[in-house]
Amino acid sequence: MASTYTDKQSSPLLRVPAEIRIIIWTHVLGGETFSIHCWRRYTPFGFASRIIQKKRNFLALLATSRQVYSETRLLPFQFNAFRFKHQSSFLSFLAHFATDQQMAIRNVELVTWMARHMVDGEGWVLGRVEECFPVTRFGGLRRVNVEVRMNGCETDCVRGDCLGCGGSEVGVGEEERRVREWFEGKCERVEVGFERVMA
Repeated sequence: MASTYTDKQSSPLLRVPAEIRIIIWTHVLGGETFSIHCWRRYTPFGFASRIIQKKRNFLALLATSRQVYSETRLLPFQFNAFRFKHQSSFLSFLAHFATDQQMAIRNVELVTWMARHMVDGEGWVLGRVEECFPVTRFGGLRRVNVEVRMNGCETDCVRGDCLGCGGSEVGVGEEERRVREWFEGKCERVEVGFERVMA
């Protein structure tokens, strides 16, 4: 309590009404898209992940005082997008953060192959999005944007390691419908969008 009182006395910003401070914190800590890069590490620990394309010292604000940390610790998760393209990156990324921070994530971008699988399988069996996305860890999810990598055709998957789809005759539009229905069934109030990109 004494530390919080001292912070307020020494910082003009902390004497601003809390509602205004939250608006300031949101502008400082929001509006970015973080790409979560996953790579194979040849240890018993398996896969690891790291955030790329991030600002230098982006979260330095959180370390300035206990009060600032208390007010801002969820904001980077609520007001930024997190981009995943590997089926193994979810859990290794989320393991770095507390449960309430994981649950605060609202905006997720997924990169998939033909709307069926996460793209960077690296020779492993590629998991379908609905099989590998740990939706219960994203309790605050409000928006999912799926980038659908395509090779110019509507039905055939040309990935040599694309086990599981077996050259399915189901079109991309049908796959998108299935993924949308799965998310809407698992997450309340989630908005799902698709963007097709030529691979």
